[in-house]
Amino acid sequence: MIVFHPEQIHSLIASAAIIGAKTAMEVMGGCKDMMIQKEAYAKYGNKTVKKWHKAGLLHPKRVENWGSKYIMYPVIELIVASQSEIASRLTPNASGEIVAWLNEDAKSGCR
Repeated sequence: MIVFHPEQIHSLIASAAIIGAKTAMEVMGGCKDMMIQKEAYAKYGNKTVKKWHKAGLLHPKRVENWGSKYIMYPVIELIVASQSEIASRLTPNASGEIVAWLNEDAKSGCR
């Protein structure tokens, strides 16, 4: 059985909300749906974007515009990859942490 600490659950829900809001804005035309590779590297870091691409989380597209060639990434894929870093930070001993947290909570009388 997997047990999550309350802060971990909060982080996962917050991440899902961010992804949902961004998706809704894209559908409504409120923000751009693609980001140039240079912008992605500046925002998330060169190594990080390459790591996500290698892991199959990103699907870049080659675009030619007025004779210039660009590599572009879907913004939603960048956000999902970024938010998934939260899941990778969940500790393997989360069940032990939650037991300790519940014990502290019970001692303080907060339930």
